[in-house]
Amino acid sequence: RTGEMIFFCNGARKTLRVTQEAAEPAITAETTSDNGVRTITVKANGSWTAEAPHWITLSAAAGQGDAVITMSMKPNPSCNAARTGQVEFTRGTAQHTVQITQAAAEPILSVKETSVPGSRKASVTANGLWVVESRPDWVTLSAVSGVGNAEIAMSFSENPSSEAARTGEVVFTCGTARKTLSVTQAAAEPVIQVSAAGTGRSRTISITANGHWYLEKKPEWIALNIVSGKGDGTVTANLSPNPSSEGERTGEMIFFCNGARKTLRV
Repeated sequence: RTGEMIFFCNGARKTLRVTQEAAEPAITAETTSDNGVRTITVKANGSWTAEAPHWITLSAAAGQGDAVITMSMKPNPSCNAARTGQVEFTRGTAQHTVQITQAAAEPILSVKETSVPGSRKASVTANGLWVVESRPDWVTLSAVSGVGNAEIAMSFSENPSSEAARTGEVVFTCGTARKTLSVTQAAAEPVIQVSAAGTGRSRTISITANGHWYLEKKPEWIALNIVSGKGDGTVTANLSPNPSSEGERTGEMIFFCNGARKTLRV
């Protein structure tokens, strides 16, 4: 800038022109927050510009001299961690950086089963890192952790029972949020296998079954030590003497398990 000084002496005047160099560019900025409104107070000795991360919007990205600008922020997509960004202010060769921190979002977590014939899946909606906290040992998942939305394939080991469905819970967590998915597996198809070993008047009968079984029918000349049970078992059969010396005799024992029948010929 330039100025003049005028000197006077008995009618004579003399003007002296003085020039001062431009000041070094200077800029500072600081943040404040009041009732949820976040602002940046800028102090600059000239024109300035500002650049911010994509998730921060400034009410002004340029200005002249001192100013107060407000900030708005897109929601933090993560419930696991705060995020930090820098707003850069430039005034000529001078720069000033303001560090901005946004808190982690409130956790969002939902889980539902999406199944079609032959395929069972868990659909996860989350805004951060999710983890399977617990599951039944008969449920296998294609993934037990992830970030954000996901579809997880579920497979089940065979239900050992033909009598009842079984139910278990798969527990998911995301931050402080927790969701439980209840899964049900239908009862298995009934299975019963019967075999006998031994000769003479004693037989050992081995039974393999996936539920309650019982003897439905037998010849009167065969006595069993037990006629019902659950699951695998062994039955002792005692045969009364054959009254005929002319030939062997044959009989059938029929075992039943929840709709399945097996015939053992003796």
